Amino acid sequence: MHIKLNNINFSYKDGDNRKEIFKNFSYEIETGKLVMILGPSGCGKSTLLNIIGGLLQPENGEVILGNTSYYSLKQKERDKFRKYNIGYIFQNFYLIEDLSPIDNVLISMPDKRSISEKEKYIKSILEELGIAEKADSPLNTFSGGEQQRLAIARALSRDAKLLICDEPTGSLDEINAIQIIEILKKISQQGKTVIVVTHNASLCEYADEVLELTKEVREKEGEHATDH
Repeated sequence: MHIKLNNINFSYKDGDNRKEIFKNFSYEIETGKLVMILGPSGCGKSTLLNIIGGLLQPENGEVILGNTSYYSLKQKERDKFRKYNIGYIFQNFYLIEDLSPIDNVLISMPDKRSISEKEKYIKSILEELGIAEKADSPLNTFSGGEQQRLAIARALSRDAKLLICDEPTGSLDEINAIQIIEILKKISQQGKTVIVVTHNASLCEYADEVLELTKEVREKEGEHATDH
């Protein structure tokens, strides 16, 4: 999914004042790129993810996802667009321990295929992610890296064109963190757009682009990422 942000402005109330996060911020991401967003706490990384992901409307400016001006849609249309086009991956896996791995993925699939068809598709995703052998195992037997792979499977199960990843390796050790980023890189090479917020600058070698949210970038229209 191609993404274009045009002159985005966003601020929030801080006591009696307003704190400006983005001022006339413009940025563009090509389809099939892995883009990493860096910056100190409070610089707006998660805010930017939520604006792109359709969860946080900017005060003004335009967010174009594919060929759709997202915030020009009515709320019901936005929700439907997000449901079918955007997958989310977080630092906390948000898996339901009482459900099987298959069922954890099934509950996020909105299409009308039969359960057996969905399960077959899920197993193919688990195979690709290297955890097919754990499809019937209880979640308490999954390592942190395996749980994150299952969370990625859940995000992929809708065939989302855009993956939004907020610190997906934050709770993992170095080996698992690299494995997860390698998976996300492979997913981007298959034609999906992947955006990752991270504090780990060493992972940026896997990125196609790195966007560092300094004050100058957030308040300067048209600032572009560093290409890798």
